[in-house]
Amino acid sequence: MRSALHLAGLSFFALATHTHAVGPNNTLNDTGWDYYGATFDQDGRFGRDAAADAGRLPKAGEGPAGFDFIKVARNGSFVPSTTPLGTDPTDWACTYDNVTGLMWQVFGTTSTNWYNSNTATNGGATGGCGGCARSGTEVFVESINAAGLCGHNDWRMPTAKEVMSVADFNNYDAGSVSQWLPSAPGWSSTPSASDPAAAWRLFGARMTQYGKSGAQSTVLVRDGR
Repeated sequence: MRSALHLAGLSFFALATHTHAVGPNNTLNDTGWDYYGATFDQDGRFGRDAAADAGRLPKAGEGPAGFDFIKVARNGSFVPSTTPLGTDPTDWACTYDNVTGLMWQVFGTTSTNWYNSNTATNGGATGGCGGCARSGTEVFVESINAAGLCGHNDWRMPTAKEVMSVADFNNYDAGSVSQWLPSAPGWSSTPSASDPAAAWRLFGARMTQYGKSGAQSTVLVRDGR
């Protein structure tokens, strides 16, 4: 039997896929075949996944199934897939998704609470630790932008649908495509519509609601190369 959390995630994503685009390319990734039997409006066993299995899918980069990623160095240049993660300018620090057009943070990811002081987008609750000062995801975004990771300072929290775009149902326990995103995204920027104190997160290739004061993996994203 499916869990209540799974059903909540399915209900959410079925709605989200019809109301929001993913990345500047407005395209969803294939994510493999969910062992619960739901594809969350992705291609699943069809489209890019099926073409890849048949050896008929051209890719600009690399990745399992229908995924197509390129590693990005700290200086913003594209680098070979063998490039290690590190602190040198030419070391791997970000990953670009050729399908969605999103660039994901790889170096310097963290685990922290959800915090958003913008009342227009926080769903009715800032999050964090109640009455404490600004903290969590909001401060983390500012720190990554100040550092100019991979040559950019327009990093942000990913939406729930953007987080779901890198969920890999063929590698359920890892959540995301672990070779290209070693730290699976947890928090999304999307607050819960039913519970102001919660937001959506990726948990074992599922979108579930979680209390904003709790610590979750935080991986940032930006649009374009």
